[in-house]
Amino acid sequence: MLPAETLQTLANWERRFPVDTWRVHGLPAWPVLRLHLGFSLVAQGRAIRLGRATPPFRALELVELAKVARAAARDPAGTYLAPRSADVLFLSQPGNRTRLGRSFVDRYFDPLADLLELHHRSSLLLEYHDVQVDYRVPRRRPALLVRPRVSLEQARAVAMCRLAAPPAPTGYADLAHEARSRHGVTPLTPVRLAERMLAIEFTSRYFGRLLHVARPRAVLVSCYYSMVGLALCLAARRQGVLSVDVQHGVTARNPAYDGWSRFPDGGYSLLPDRFWTWSEADAEAPRRSSLKAIVGGHPFAAPYRRRREPR
Repeated sequence: MLPAETLQTLANWERRFPVDTWRVHGLPAWPVLRLHLGFSLVAQGRAIRLGRATPPFRALELVELAKVARAAARDPAGTYLAPRSADVLFLSQPGNRTRLGRSFVDRYFDPLADLLELHHRSSLLLEYHDVQVDYRVPRRRPALLVRPRVSLEQARAVAMCRLAAPPAPTGYADLAHEARSRHGVTPLTPVRLAERMLAIEFTSRYFGRLLHVARPRAVLVSCYYSMVGLALCLAARRQGVLSVDVQHGVTARNPAYDGWSRFPDGGYSLLPDRFWTWSEADAEAPRRSSLKAIVGGHPFAAPYRRRREPR
């Protein structure tokens, strides 16, 4: 399905179903469902595999945890073992790193950390490995590796939901049937949905404890629509901390940014408060969705662009 058709389908569902009222484990379920369905529609006919909730003690998780231990051993100076106070907290992933000289730089957050330091402000980077990319070390700045604890929270959520999962929201079965029969996508089952929502809740509580230690004024995320991104936005909302998604790719016709049309009063607690975009053109998609977008430029490219501009 073309991206434009995907947005039309999502808008149709938002108009016909009471998606803004759907809650699972006390959390708004539509952001998770919309993202899953939207990316499933876009992925039709493409070699894209969408992630699923993490079962406990999978062999894959053991491999990932081994990567964490190996990365910490190879770069002990670049690995925090515990959180610390910081004015701004970042959440990123190894895929955002680029080698610059002898170390790997985070393209989005190291430039912002440089700017903060110029103004005598501190930052703390949380790094979560959720793609098939090895940890890139040595890092320019230390990072706190959160994968082990997040994996534990995911495993707890899956185990609890396998014992007893809440029913799906009223009306979701009809939407899921339509998604499967008319559009050929695989919707989340009630159990899978409950697993994801509870994993977000448990991970948000973990991040809440980190925020209590760090006491930041803002939280910046490079991909808010991952499970960990949603959980951190939720934790920030609960503690009254500003959360910002920093653009890392295309926004136009992207289900994460474009085409949102139905919100509960006060918005969705899983979404960030602001959307940092690279340009006015990139800001149009979230603004069409009544999301608050700011144009901050590309953190890594902006300094070089300014140097090339004629004076």
